[in-house]
Amino acid sequence: MRPFFVAIVVVAIGYLGWMFYRESRTPTPPLLVNKDVTPAPTVAPITPRDADRRPASPLPVAATPPGARPGVFYAIERITRQTETGVKALNAGEEVRLMYRNKDGTLLVTNGRDEFVVKPSALSRDPEQALRAASR
Repeated sequence: MRPFFVAIVVVAIGYLGWMFYRESRTPTPPLLVNKDVTPAPTVAPITPRDADRRPASPLPVAATPPGARPGVFYAIERITRQTETGVKALNAGEEVRLMYRNKDGTLLVTNGRDEFVVKPSALSRDPEQALRAASR
């Protein structure tokens, strides 16, 4: 009976080792996304059937404002978050840093003290737009 138990333990340890090895070889996504590199727009290959529906010129890419810094955004509306100790808020015009882009399109940002999950429409890269939003 003892050799049977030892065999089960050895097989279980081998299985767990294999699972750990397999998980360690899976690439993990980086926590911070490099915002210095603009991703190239993806375009579907043109087939003869789609040739007549092809747009005349590519759509314009939104230009980065001249005063924008990589990874820095400005809140253009008040953003609040409920915590156990109270309410945390970002005021319009406050500077935040991008920490992570979630798959659902929301952004994880920080103001140095607190973290917030916000919609991209609540942020701007343009400091002048943030000043106008803060003065309202």
